[in-house]
This record gives sequence, C-alpha cells and structure tokens, in this order.
Amino acid sequence: MGELVPGQYLPRKIEDCPVDAHSLLALCAPHPLLMNGGTRNSWTDPYGQYLTTLYATPVYELLGVNGIIMPDDKPKIDVGYISGGLAFRYHEGGHTDAPEWPTFFEFAAKHFDVPILAPSTASLILGSNANSSATLTISAIDVAPRTITVTQSEGTPTLRVSAESLNINAVAASTASMWVISNTTWNLESSELWLTASSDSGSGFISGEENPNPTVRKARISVMVKGLSPHV
Repeated sequence: MGELVPGQYLPRKIEDCPVDAHSLLALCAPHPLLMNGGTRNSWTDPYGQYLTTLYATPVYELLGVNGIIMPDDKPKIDVGYISGGLAFRYHEGGHTDAPEWPTFFEFAAKHFDVPILAPSTASLILGSNANSSATLTISAIDVAPRTITVTQSEGTPTLRVSAESLNINAVAASTASMWVISNTTWNLESSELWLTASSDSGSGFISGEENPNPTVRKARISVMVKGLSPHV
C-alpha cells in the first residue's frame, strides 16, 4: 500500500470524507468504546478524537446508555474519562496505546462481568499418611503451571523384636529366627565370628557353627536402626 505519511493518506477536507468520524463512532452504539491518543502523535488529533466521542454521545443516549461523561471543560492529559459508555484518555507522548492499558482494563471491568485479579493469600493444606515426597502442580488459565516439590520430614524411628533370647543346637548350621518390626531399614550384627546373622522381609535369622566345646557359649545379636540405640 506504500508509505503512509502523516496527514497525507486521508482526505484533508471534511467535504471529501464519505462519513465524518463521529458518525462512524456512533455506529458502534451502544457498545462500550474507549478512544485514546498522545500529545505528540502526528497520526491523530487527540482533541478531535474527544470531539468525536462528544458528538457520538446523542446516539448512545438514544439507545439508553451514557456516552462520554466529561466533568472538565477540556480533557486533561493522563486522566481517564471512563464513567460513560464512551471513554477517552490521552497521554503525554507519541503514537502508542501502552499508557492507556490500565485505564482500558478499568473501563472494561465496568461493562463486563469479569473477576478482578488480586494477590491471593489462600493457604494450601496438605495431608499425608506417611513420610514421603510428592509433586504438586498449580495451574491457571493462560499461565504456565508451577510445580512444587513437597518433601515430608522423617518420623520417629520405631523398633520391636519378637524375642529377647534365642537358643540353637550344638551341631553345625543350627538356626533360629525372630520377627523384627520397624518403620525404617534395619540390619543385624553378631558379636562372635561363630554366629552369623542375616535379615529378610521382616525376619532375622541366626546360624551357628558347630560347638566343639563341652560348655555353653553365648553371643550378642544387635538390631541396628538409624536414630536408635542398638537393640541387643
């Protein structure tokens, strides 16, 4: 379409315009509409834009809604006039609508049933049956989800054994067993080389070598749990 030179790509005489700006704006009635501009915007005339909203107002009122509501003699810079169905704001600057976005959101909230976003102070209450870890994903519309890793601290270790003493025969490979109940890992240690201790699925097993002596011999089996004193 070629280069657009400010002031040269539209007719400069009102009689050459097929429809005046306020007439075009009136066709939007009764829908809410905000006009904006800048003091150094060479593409538009901010005061003329305001007059467009002023002269389109009767059509809005004819359809039962307010047009522009202007309490000042002339629009002031950086002031949003958003009380009516037609709104206007212009800023100190050039051809950009960025300064008007906060005003636009405030204006739109008056005409649409949308939630007002505000910082949330809600609390999440997490429950768990045992110490472990989990991943919590928080998601919202049009926002990348956030992932939180929740790690629960360890509980107090517990330990119970089914026997305080065990007896085995004098022959080689004599064995005995006991139950070990704990909420964490455990292991067995023997105080003597002739007696071995092992564990499997909650049970402790001991196995002795042949006793060549005519006297009874004894050994200590320690059940070891991290955080607790050894159970002997």
